[in-house]
Amino acid sequence: MKSKNNLLIIADMEGTMGIADMRLQNGSSEEWEVYGRKLLTKEINSAAAGAIAAGAKKIYLCDAHNSGKNTDDKYLMHIVNKLLPHSCNSNMHTLDTVKDIYQNYDIGAVVLIGFHPMESNKIGFASHTVDGGKNKKVTINSTEVGEIAMIAGVAGYFNIPTIAISGDTEAIKEAKKFIKGIHGIATKEKLKDGRVALRNLGECEMEIFKSVKTSFSNRKKIKPLTFQTPLQFEYILKKTKNISKLKLPKGVKRTGLKMKWSDSDYLAAWDKFWSIYMNLMFIDI
Repeated sequence: MKSKNNLLIIADMEGTMGIADMRLQNGSSEEWEVYGRKLLTKEINSAAAGAIAAGAKKIYLCDAHNSGKNTDDKYLMHIVNKLLPHSCNSNMHTLDTVKDIYQNYDIGAVVLIGFHPMESNKIGFASHTVDGGKNKKVTINSTEVGEIAMIAGVAGYFNIPTIAISGDTEAIKEAKKFIKGIHGIATKEKLKDGRVALRNLGECEMEIFKSVKTSFSNRKKIKPLTFQTPLQFEYILKKTKNISKLKLPKGVKRTGLKMKWSDSDYLAAWDKFWSIYMNLMFIDI
């Protein structure tokens, strides 16, 4: 069997080191343009360097935040190969694209960079699930999940482990709840009074490098995340306007703001979630 020696980095932004001001992750702001993108790029470079030090052959990057243009490419290491934005964390570029990447790019492990907690987490920094304005809750088999578990579940479907994650302290706790053995790098902590305690940037970069180096070397010891089948998905929205216009995939039943479906295949069930959400983008919910 061919050895899978490539790393896939999936990057969000809210959990990135140095970001306490939301303007730094807002793709329309000068703060994002000048400084926020550099912070995320530094984290990605640290993860890439750690993987290369551990023997990775190629590094792929999927930018999964907003427009998908969140790296400062003047500073991005040349060994990082950029994929289409959102091509590994959603079906935006079709499910066949997702399958092609995970099946044919010889990916041995996934690293999540700059992630945040799920919507219901009131303690964490910038908590939401895909879209804080629209989505109230997503559950799989009656357990609430956020972006971390859903993405790790896609990798796990292809027997690929999610080995490390950077983000705020609550994102790290969430990841460890679902993925045994994952390495977590906490970049910040939201305090009870609403302020955000940021870690030293250099410390974050070094810990990301070391954690990815170690976890990539030991990736076969980290079990890919899978969910028990048959799967029961539930997706609850926050808003009601124009809900009757929402087109639902076959097999999805809606009662008010709540949608439910079941499937024996995780990827098929996950694809329905994204199909519903993409339809939401075209109506005013």
